Amino acid sequence: MSNHGLPASGRLLGSVDFNGVLSKRQRNSDPLFIVYAASNGLDRGRLGVTVSRKVSLRAVRRNRVKRLIRESFRHHPDIARGCDFVVIAKQATTSASNEDIIASLENHWSEAKARCGNS
Repeated sequence: MSNHGLPASGRLLGSVDFNGVLSKRQRNSDPLFIVYAASNGLDRGRLGVTVSRKVSLRAVRRNRVKRLIRESFRHHPDIARGCDFVVIAKQATTSASNEDIIASLENHWSEAKARCGNS
């Protein structure tokens, strides 16, 4: 097993955690993603990802998008510190290139961090 994964302490695992972030309504969107952010009072960031079957019926495509989201999140620990994020993928992500997805997420991390109140 790889030690480069996102640990359970870095994930939003239950609907209570997801709803807590969504209820704060600190939202940022573009053609690929909707990203919600909320301060969590912790020394680490946590991530929740939603890629529904409406985005793509093919699990391979949905899993690719989820992998890219988690990878981008892992590479930005300083931006993520103290915030919870919920990333909701839109249908355009399945046809976007990896570079476009990563660029979009990098913009979202910095925008969400500023809205999170821990900048």
